[in-house]
Amino acid sequence: MQYRLLNKHVASDFYLNGKKNMNTKPIKFYLNLVVGSCIILFLFLVVISFAVEKTLSKEIGYGYLASLIIFSLGFVSINWSFKKNIKIFMAVVIGGVAVRFFLIGLLIFLVMRYTDLQVMYWISAFVAFYLSFQFFEFRFMNSLIQKGNK
Repeated sequence: MQYRLLNKHVASDFYLNGKKNMNTKPIKFYLNLVVGSCIILFLFLVVISFAVEKTLSKEIGYGYLASLIIFSLGFVSINWSFKKNIKIFMAVVIGGVAVRFFLIGLLIFLVMRYTDLQVMYWISAFVAFYLSFQFFEFRFMNSLIQKGNK
């Protein structure tokens, strides 16, 4: 099988034997990440509920959910822009970072103002899950770029 890169700026639009290759790798990656993180979250919540305090499970669960939602929005937008030219890709990446920062600030404000969650535990869980999601997103996007440059 021979791949041919059509868009020199962004490595994502491949043709396989003259036919467009419907790349399901982003979907598979996303589902694996969500299922794997849910398993880790469940195990973490079980340990926390027995070892520390049962009330922390709510903060950790909501922190995970918030980080998953923000990560998902960013992942979908970057994955969509990966198939476009470099101007659109960079605009989506930079604009997406700004939107993510705004959403994170808004979420922190809303949690502090309108919920009874222990904010420090919620922020800790949110940051831990969000950074781990970002790490895997970076590795995934980097692997797509590396494959496109070969």
